[in-house]
Amino acid sequence: MFDGLFQALAWPVAPERRHLIALFTDGFDTWSILDGEQLAALASHADVMLHAVVTASPPLAPTGGTSYGGTIRGGVLVEQRFSLRQSAERLSACRASQSALFDAVRRTGGLIHRLDDAVEGFESILADFRSSYVLRYTPRGVTREGWHEVDVNVTRRGSFSIRARKGYEGE
Repeated sequence: MFDGLFQALAWPVAPERRHLIALFTDGFDTWSILDGEQLAALASHADVMLHAVVTASPPLAPTGGTSYGGTIRGGVLVEQRFSLRQSAERLSACRASQSALFDAVRRTGGLIHRLDDAVEGFESILADFRSSYVLRYTPRGVTREGWHEVDVNVTRRGSFSIRARKGYEGE
């Protein structure tokens, strides 16, 4: 999952276009080379809004002796059984994976959607994306290099929800 997100986050985006990534996942990265910290750092610098539809939650406690996941053997999904220690390790890895994903989503100004219905999830993402705006500005009086925090405020009366990237990295 992280390696796939790397490709999508690193994709060049034309400045006049908005870029959306819609990820449908259980949130459990098992094979990526990229780790969670690297994913979050990349998300901070990407010109994209990342939304994730998370279709599963890890169990609340390790469940040794029971199945938690499976493996493909000969093109068939085979149930896998884990000891209590193995189950605890997988649970810890799953929680860390979801936490890294959630951090990456927040850094782009996107949202986490916890839904079982993929169509409903996609409709929710599109509705949010269509009702959002892109603000552009030219910074003045700051150094070009380094991290620059961005704070967005609405002065007009009304109920508004503001989600935005936390800043940008100067050249």
